[in-house]
Amino acid sequence: MNSAEIKAGRDYGGVAICYHKKDKCIVETIPTKSKNICVQKILIDKSSILLINAYMPCSDKRDALDEYSSILLEISSICLLNTADFIIMGGDWNADPSRHDGRTKLFKDFIRNENLFNAYDTDIADVPYTFNCRNNITKRTSYSTLDHFLISPSLKGSVNKYACEFLDSNCSDHVPIILSLDKEIHTHKTHAKEFKPSVAWHKCDNHKIGEYKIEFDKRLLQIDPTNEAWTCKDYKCTKHSEFIQKQHSKIIELWLEASSQYLPHTSENADNGHKIIPGWNEHVKEHKENAKFWHELWLQKGRPRQGDIADMKRSSRLKYHYAIRYVTKENIRLRNNRMGEAIAKNHDRSLWEEVRKMSKTTTSLPNMMDNKTDKDEISIIFSEKYNTLYNSVGYKSRDMNILQKDIESRIENGCPNNAEQSNHKHTITVKEVKDAVDKLKYGKKEENGLYSNHIKHGSERLFVILTLLFNCMLSHGIAPDELLLGTMIPLIKDSRGKKQCSDNYRALTIGTGLSKLLDIVIQNQQKDALKTSDLQFGFKEKSSTTMCTLTVLETIEYYKRQGSNVHVLLLDASKAFDRVNYIKLFEKLLRKGMCPLTVRLLLNMYTKQKLQVKWNDILTDKFDVTNGVRQGGVLSPLLFSIYV
Repeated sequence: MNSAEIKAGRDYGGVAICYHKKDKCIVETIPTKSKNICVQKILIDKSSILLINAYMPCSDKRDALDEYSSILLEISSICLLNTADFIIMGGDWNADPSRHDGRTKLFKDFIRNENLFNAYDTDIADVPYTFNCRNNITKRTSYSTLDHFLISPSLKGSVNKYACEFLDSNCSDHVPIILSLDKEIHTHKTHAKEFKPSVAWHKCDNHKIGEYKIEFDKRLLQIDPTNEAWTCKDYKCTKHSEFIQKQHSKIIELWLEASSQYLPHTSENADNGHKIIPGWNEHVKEHKENAKFWHELWLQKGRPRQGDIADMKRSSRLKYHYAIRYVTKENIRLRNNRMGEAIAKNHDRSLWEEVRKMSKTTTSLPNMMDNKTDKDEISIIFSEKYNTLYNSVGYKSRDMNILQKDIESRIENGCPNNAEQSNHKHTITVKEVKDAVDKLKYGKKEENGLYSNHIKHGSERLFVILTLLFNCMLSHGIAPDELLLGTMIPLIKDSRGKKQCSDNYRALTIGTGLSKLLDIVIQNQQKDALKTSDLQFGFKEKSSTTMCTLTVLETIEYYKRQGSNVHVLLLDASKAFDRVNYIKLFEKLLRKGMCPLTVRLLLNMYTKQKLQVKWNDILTDKFDVTNGVRQGGVLSPLLFSIYV
């Protein structure tokens, strides 16, 4: 730019982002509600940069602080809905890091909450101030640093210049600042997830579900409910373990067969990458088909310039183009209307489908993780990480043998004749299974393709067979291997952090629906034994951490009113759920009066469980678990509360 050439600047309070059109990139303008910010998303090959320019309120009055906070909230929302590889925010934030006013506090909290980095804190920063103001009365000039660049932490090492540009031609009381980055953008290839069809429950009407239930019920006739193994009450029996394994596998097999044959399944989206425009089907599709019809007819008639066909061709084309302009202009309004209708009609699927489109999320995964590029190598990285975590505490074989002998002794001495012991219940009823089914949530999918919906739409015969299976497991103290297998899926924690770093991922464990169902049955049967202190508020029904906070505050206020000093000790345990010691946990369950038969089954489920990691459709080898409450288990929060 020629420095001698005068350029028109922004209006007061306005913001802008300027870029060279010759740059080979795609620029997408993100709409904003506030006039104090403007946002653009820059796409370079397959890498993306979110650019935000902000001009924040400068008053410390309550209304201005509320507006300041509201603008920060909108910026946060924009970052959440428009994921990008890198974020760069610049502008007049009207917050000096050296001060302690309300704006600065909000500004610092925003940086911390959004996991951003202020370029002002780099070692090479040469920014003495960005704003100067002369007081005409005192004749003194004050200096402040109000303008800043906030960047993604991954860009910190790429800053090669951050300095003020003092120009004699600058008539503003603000000093321009320059941020220069030296960043080589790697266009890592991504792995698209392999499509696997699943049950499309939103397409299942009562007729389809009824057909499925009838067919599944017929298939369940292959399971003989009169087999003597079902009613075996020998607590020391070991000969029926294989029977339990086979019956569980058979139930799952029949389930999948009936489901695949009688329930509709999803199909792969074949849009070939075309952009989906909200409102297209309602407002454009008909006009497009009409315009196409008249255009083809016009071609067949030799492309006449006058006459009815030519007029209809022009008229239909005009309506078609007008409809396109309409939906393009009204994109946001139409989408909001669709979301509002979905909320009003309680159509959760439609609502979240629109949210998914707005967030523009992708199912692709990075092909590099901790400098490894092979899919199998990446999956092994996560497997080794979680294997180490879930075997970091462990237990001694001698201690486990002592615990098992104690449980067997309690079973032999107390369980056969325990009618007077309320917590010692050795039979699971069909009603208890049905009550547990009612508590299952719809839409929970297992790795094998089954949903919680399959259980909730079960027949009377299914509930009877599940009751027989659970009772057989309880009396023998054995759970099927398939029921105890959990699949861990790494999910990114900070979408603006390093996607190629395994430390930026947490694991979501997918268990089995029947294990959750059994957990609920045990939870209902052993309510008394699973009770915790009235002063414990976490992971309890009709309770929240807010009640805990109020209790602490009231206690503090009480002692302060009495003139006493209050000392508070806070404990924050790292990965506490994952490091629970099994010996101590099950000893506590016995002391709390839980039925030894139930304790034995739970101990078997914990010590025999296995986990595997799934990354990009690659399943790792299974590994044992020797500490930590079961991931995704219904009982896990309750057991942890008892443990602590």
